[in-house]
Amino acid sequence: MKFINVLLVYVFLFCVNLNAQSEDILLVLKNNYENGTSENILPLSEDVIALNINSAEFWFLKALCEDQVGDFSASKNSLIKSEVNGYYKKSKLYYHLAKAELNLDNKEASLAYVEKALDRRAKPEQFEDEAFSDLSDSVVFMKLLESYKPALNKWTGTFLFIAIQGIILFFVLFFRKKGNTKANKNLGLFVLSFSIILLFYVGYKSRYLYEYPLIYFRKLWIPMMFALGPLLLFYVKDLFKIKYSSRFKLGHFSLFLIAFAFYASFHLLDPKNRIYNVAMDIIWYEWVKNIQMFVYLVLIYKLVKKAKDNVGPNVVKWLHYMMYTYAGFVLSFALYSTLNNFDFFYSDGLDYMICLLISASILLIGLFGLVQPQIFWGFSIVGALNVIKYEKSGLIPSLAAELKQKLIELMVDEKIYKQNNLNLDELSSLLGTTKHNTSQIINEHFNENFFDFLNDFRIDESKELLLDVNCKMTISEILYEVGFNNKVTFNSAFKKRTGVTPTQYRIQMSQAV
Repeated sequence: MKFINVLLVYVFLFCVNLNAQSEDILLVLKNNYENGTSENILPLSEDVIALNINSAEFWFLKALCEDQVGDFSASKNSLIKSEVNGYYKKSKLYYHLAKAELNLDNKEASLAYVEKALDRRAKPEQFEDEAFSDLSDSVVFMKLLESYKPALNKWTGTFLFIAIQGIILFFVLFFRKKGNTKANKNLGLFVLSFSIILLFYVGYKSRYLYEYPLIYFRKLWIPMMFALGPLLLFYVKDLFKIKYSSRFKLGHFSLFLIAFAFYASFHLLDPKNRIYNVAMDIIWYEWVKNIQMFVYLVLIYKLVKKAKDNVGPNVVKWLHYMMYTYAGFVLSFALYSTLNNFDFFYSDGLDYMICLLISASILLIGLFGLVQPQIFWGFSIVGALNVIKYEKSGLIPSLAAELKQKLIELMVDEKIYKQNNLNLDELSSLLGTTKHNTSQIINEHFNENFFDFLNDFRIDESKELLLDVNCKMTISEILYEVGFNNKVTFNSAFKKRTGVTPTQYRIQMSQAV
């Protein structure tokens, strides 16, 4: 056992020593290149090459040094080996390959690498230096540079406008005080995440994303992808008043938090550690995002399916629209991830489809804010159940509209809510209809029950009296004046709607004046 332990220690130390030697040669190559003294290190020994034969960084730095001493053929070969070993900074790699081919007088091959570098987000300005002066008289070269300069087209301009609308919608939802505030916040963050992803595509397609300071936000879309599923799930949970703990919610956002931590550290610290980069690649791997989003799509589907019998059809339709749009986005991204591995695939079409789906989600939420505000701001289960409760009612729309108008007149003009003994039977008699119809009108058109409906008017009246400096009535007198029968009920109803008691309200308002 001791022998094995000693052997393992020696193996470990040997690996560490190899890694140190590898890192040492990279540092030496880099320093000599930056100092302009590449001739001092070239040519490299066979042992050094053998030790670093699988290092993309080694071959790239070796190519730079070879280029500096004028050995363009060797530089080209080293760059190709760097590409084969997976050098990740493709724009830099293709830039130097274009330069090497041009130095070898292979203009067509150089132009091909220029296009590859530009396609990998190299800036056109990089190719306007002296190294590429031999291509300056080429019409193809000049058109190529012009076509890759940052600019918005009609599509990216439209998507930018929609993304800005999404950010505005986020603020409206997130800071809305009425309705289901928890659900609104999750929906607002969901819209914000979609807007950030859409802004990424706008920046990517227009090439503005690689301009300073936007370049620091080019990876922000990745953690946002991990936020979409949990946000939509908790929006549905909050919509149905399903309780959950903060720890439970935090667990669902763990992948988002990890991805965001990698994003922040990637830009702030620019780490070079191999283990760090491998871990980041695993988390940022496209199929990790695909699997996570698909899992949440299934969870959301099951939750909606389970609850759909307990809510009205308008709410179910709204959730289905949301779910289908999210499903379209998930499937499109999965298709993009699959096809992107094939050389024949032209990604622009699917990129725009993903942008259209994100735009549809933002516009859909905004549209429902106008058409179905009670859903947009968060609905009550009781209110949604009313749709099912009165599904077989014989109350036709024209009669319902007429009764609603008459009810408003009774409340606003005649102020019948001041009658302390007013009940549903008496109100129905005044409307000239049945109790069932009266209840349906109040439930469907005002989304309240009979007593809450009456108390809304009574509290509004009491607030006016409390604010009136000429009103000499006490609070006890006011409560009877507006239709309440006792102080406990009045205080409870008043605090429910204002957050303070009538006495506190009168003091606060008098101090404000």
